[in-house]
Amino acid sequence: MTRREKIIQALRGGAVLTLFASSASAALSNSGFESPDARGGDVAGTDGWTTFEFVYTNNTAGPGFGPVSHGDNTGTLGAGTQSLKMFGPFIPDGVSGAYQSDDSVVAGQTYEVEAWAMNWIDDPFQNLAILQLQFTDGAGNVLAEINQFADTLGTPGYVDLSVPQDGADVSDWTRMSVKGIAPLDTQSATIYLLHVQTADPCCAGGAIYWDDVSIKALSVPIQIDIKPGSDINSINTDSKGVIAVAVLSSEDFDALQVDPDTARFGPAEAAKAHSQAHVEDVDYDGDMDLVFHFRTQETGIQCGDTEATLTGETWDGISVSGADSVNTVSCE
Repeated sequence: MTRREKIIQALRGGAVLTLFASSASAALSNSGFESPDARGGDVAGTDGWTTFEFVYTNNTAGPGFGPVSHGDNTGTLGAGTQSLKMFGPFIPDGVSGAYQSDDSVVAGQTYEVEAWAMNWIDDPFQNLAILQLQFTDGAGNVLAEINQFADTLGTPGYVDLSVPQDGADVSDWTRMSVKGIAPLDTQSATIYLLHVQTADPCCAGGAIYWDDVSIKALSVPIQIDIKPGSDINSINTDSKGVIAVAVLSSEDFDALQVDPDTARFGPAEAAKAHSQAHVEDVDYDGDMDLVFHFRTQETGIQCGDTEATLTGETWDGISVSGADSVNTVSCE
């Protein structure tokens, strides 16, 4: 019996097989701000990032220069010698910032951006810091934006930077993170590090320090086909029936790696309606695909929705996700 036949048999019989897949990740240029060389003092801007207003590569050589680095460009904890300093621009609601884009992102994939921030006691932060992730299409239109805010006021939901740190230890850095699924038509993700002049009365000084920024894929992207055989994927949100959704096999992914019991579909993350998924070559390419059925009323798809996502895990626990377009009908 071939490996594929064993997988099909396992799916039909409910057995669990351990399969293997690799998770995707992306890399940023100069993620630890280790260049340009700032040993002689702060250097305007930083390599690999587009910067505007008051942004500087900062030396961490010792007292009076800046806080100890969180990590270097490889993410090695405590190994770096530089960070990014941001302040100003000394006008009400003025913004200083740095940003970098990643064109390797894939629609339907979940991404997390992580950055480390510090309120350094020798130049205490007094304004607003923002970590932002934007997904854009090929024309540069913003499809989604996720933000995390930090301030010194203890604002609910914000990262609290109210206690200045002496910057002598890596533990003085505070983690910030944003996470989101790249929408359909995503071609690029852009990471923004921002300082906004919000102190009242304007314009208090102080700087926010950033280090060790990363973006990583949290799940393996997969191809799905909602209502196989239909190009329009019309969904009547009032229907009491089910929606067929196929996970498609490709050269890079075997759909039969997905554990059917982990599959969830739509905004409400509906579980499959039937006890077992079934195996079928729905796109007639010679590869076996995995087909689920979900009760329409349980999916959470609403009038006006234009896409829906299926998530799940492989047999060895690796998260997967994929999105396809939908056309809601019978909407008043």
